[in-house]
Amino acid sequence: MKSWSEQGLRFHERYPWSHPAIATYSEFHEVAYILPALNRVVANNPDDKEAERRASGLVRAMRSLVIHRKRIADLTEDVTEPVYEFPNDVYFPDRGFDLTRHTGRGEQAIFNGAVLLPLVHRGELAGDDVALDLAVGLANHLLGMSGYFSYRMEFLGHVHCAVWIACGLVRLGRLISEKRYVLKGKAIYDYVRSLSSSFGWVPEYAQRQPLTEEHCETCCIKDMIECAMELIDCGYAEHGNDVNLFARNQLFENQIKEGCFVAVDNTLPDTEDTTYRDIDQRLVGGFSGKADPNSIVLSRFASVAGCCMSTGPQALQIVWERAIKCQRNRVTVNLPLDKATDRADVSMGYPNEGWIAVTPRRKCEVAIRLYPWMGTNVTGSVAGQPHEFVREGELAVFRDVPGGATAEIRHNLRLRKVKEFVQGRT
Repeated sequence: MKSWSEQGLRFHERYPWSHPAIATYSEFHEVAYILPALNRVVANNPDDKEAERRASGLVRAMRSLVIHRKRIADLTEDVTEPVYEFPNDVYFPDRGFDLTRHTGRGEQAIFNGAVLLPLVHRGELAGDDVALDLAVGLANHLLGMSGYFSYRMEFLGHVHCAVWIACGLVRLGRLISEKRYVLKGKAIYDYVRSLSSSFGWVPEYAQRQPLTEEHCETCCIKDMIECAMELIDCGYAEHGNDVNLFARNQLFENQIKEGCFVAVDNTLPDTEDTTYRDIDQRLVGGFSGKADPNSIVLSRFASVAGCCMSTGPQALQIVWERAIKCQRNRVTVNLPLDKATDRADVSMGYPNEGWIAVTPRRKCEVAIRLYPWMGTNVTGSVAGQPHEFVREGELAVFRDVPGGATAEIRHNLRLRKVKEFVQGRT
């Protein structure tokens, strides 16, 4: 909550390693991390007036700084739909936009545009019309004048930002009932999925360099999981298995479980900008910045990444919260994960055995999502006795399961040997 200007923007603190000649600045891409944090505080603590004031002020400050583009279709028609663009990716407190100074990231449109999803969240959460107006204007610029995406929504560049934008497009389209935004977001997702492995590995960049030089950034996995969830909410239930694959085969595996590969020298003193103490233990729990399809890359700048260490837990939370849906008279298991709630206990036998068991705490319906890899010979039981279930789309539904009784599905597991070309290799 430090370093806010009267205008409403948040500026960098100076870091110990900052070059003396570099002034503090506000970076619009960084807002894509700051605004979601404020949204979370406001959602969890509605009485936090300071967080609400900061979020509202930040949105209005950004809105005041955009260029409002006018599109003229011909000499007789003035298209009034908003198109907003930031003139640069940084803003200085003493001189505003300085076009001779930028972060050097490149791909300014999508790095700035990553703020789209938190703007939509802000609009939903607080009924903030300014946030939604800014979201619509930025979306229109990204899909049109920016020239970043082709008509098929293919692109050359940063996957994390592009799919983050896709999440915002899908959610925006659902919120304001504009199907075109949903379809554009889905097209970005489908394009990145076409570059990914069947089992969940996603490249950090699209077509920027040879695939053999690509790795999987955990941020990209978070975005693909979140975008798949948004698409499911729009009726594209077929992406449910994508979430399972991304989470089980890449997200969980990208987390650092042990730090034995890190050399430690506790005789070195920590300095103002570098720490050495017990770094092998402190690394545990972080997330890989660059993973191969079969292993974490254990090298500098790759074994962990600061952005991934914040987005990884967000992805875990998305999966955890959506794994089970509890309604008034139904418990629905969407993902095959062990989880206990105040409504039901869920356990499963994967990866060694093919079964999911649900024990509700009171009488209700139990619905378990079926996946293509379960095959067609799926059997059900309640309280240890064979029991038929009803198919509702992709759900196996058990009616009137007594509290304390276990509803279970079982199926055979198949072993397949597959040769796949991924990361530019077989």
